[in-house]
Amino acid sequence: MDAEGRELNLTQDGLTEVTWRKDDKRRKSGPPSARPRQKFQQQKSGNATENLPLYAVVVEDANSVSSELASWIKANAKNLKIRQKDRCWAAEMVNDFRENLLKFLRSNKDQPFFQSADFLNTGSYFEKVKIHSPDEFDMMLKLQAPSPLKMTALDSGVFYHIELMRPTRTPIEAFLLEDERTVSSSKILSEMYRLVRKFLKSYKGVLIYL
Repeated sequence: MDAEGRELNLTQDGLTEVTWRKDDKRRKSGPPSARPRQKFQQQKSGNATENLPLYAVVVEDANSVSSELASWIKANAKNLKIRQKDRCWAAEMVNDFRENLLKFLRSNKDQPFFQSADFLNTGSYFEKVKIHSPDEFDMMLKLQAPSPLKMTALDSGVFYHIELMRPTRTPIEAFLLEDERTVSSSKILSEMYRLVRKFLKSYKGVLIYL
């Protein structure tokens, strides 16, 4: 009887088992036919009288999920969705805070540069992808700057070096470096932090009943 050989090949379609006869010369000229298997588990034969052990090769589907795990995922996924009453409470709270902060900045005389501020609604809350609880909100400010500006990408566009094309006497002048052209992000952030802390001292918030 002709001896047979087997091998397992891992491909993009999964694990396949290949069988051929050792005296088959056609195997040298091309690859053997392969058939996919669905389970992966090696079980050694219990027959000790045989010289060579026999193996049952079973390839288990990697995409299968146990019923217990599927139930656990479904149960916990429900808790990730924000409840409607919590979303309404957060919306009123955030909108009130944003409107009052904007009024404060536009009426602030300490730093005229922020009087032109406007909000850019972005982040998980505004994009409706926030999960679990509405306890974190991103607020980005748009600030008016003179044009034209020269922007140089740093670190493949992770950061930018912003430079004025000509000297200016506009409010942004307070946030330029010594060369009077380069915009200092650290100066803008420091001043913004100071203004927000000042605003919080007078902000009364909003009382919401659920």
